[in-house]
Parts: sequence; C-alpha cells; structure tokens
Amino acid sequence: MLTQFIDIFKYLNYYMDVMNKSAEEIFKALGNDTRLSIVKLLLKKGGLSCQQIQKHFPLSQPTMSHHFTWLVDTGVIKVKKEGASHLYSLNQERLEKNGIYLNRGGEK
Repeated sequence: MLTQFIDIFKYLNYYMDVMNKSAEEIFKALGNDTRLSIVKLLLKKGGLSCQQIQKHFPLSQPTMSHHFTWLVDTGVIKVKKEGASHLYSLNQERLEKNGIYLNRGGEK
C-alpha cells in the first residue's frame, strides 16, 4: 500500500513539474529542427502514431524516441496509448496557456 502511495506521489510530482514548464523551456524544445518539424507535421496532420511520424524523418528509432520524449516532457505534445501504438498530438491547451498560438499556416 505504501509503495502504491509513493508511486502515485511520484507521478503527481512529475505531472505538476511538467505542467509548470515555462514558455522558455517550450521554445527551447522547439529550437531543434527535428522537433520543430515534428510539431509542424502534427499541426498539419493531427494525431499520428510514432511510426507514422518516423516515416517522415531519416532518423533511427532511438533518436526519434529522444525527440518525442523531449516534446512530451516539456508539454508541447501529448501521447495517448491506443492498443500497441502511441498516438501523438499537439498539446494546444498547454501551448496557449504559455501564450503560444499555432495555426496551420494562413488559417485563422
């Protein structure tokens, strides 16, 4: 029981830490060309699996995983498990909370 409580506490601390990331950290995450390209792709296509995203990049799976982790940890994207896949999408609410508004280029 105590172990479960500690696990929940660790998760809540992690979640609160992620949600308190500043706009500066978000921009730092977007300062990498690959991560910015992932965000642009998600903005254009909506939610995609990691396999669908990886098809657009000539990078290894571990390298792509590193970029996904960075974007998730800073709150730029969110991940939802669907069966054996992970579906990634932009975390618009999180971005807008930090004054970052993205559109699909020309759309208002």
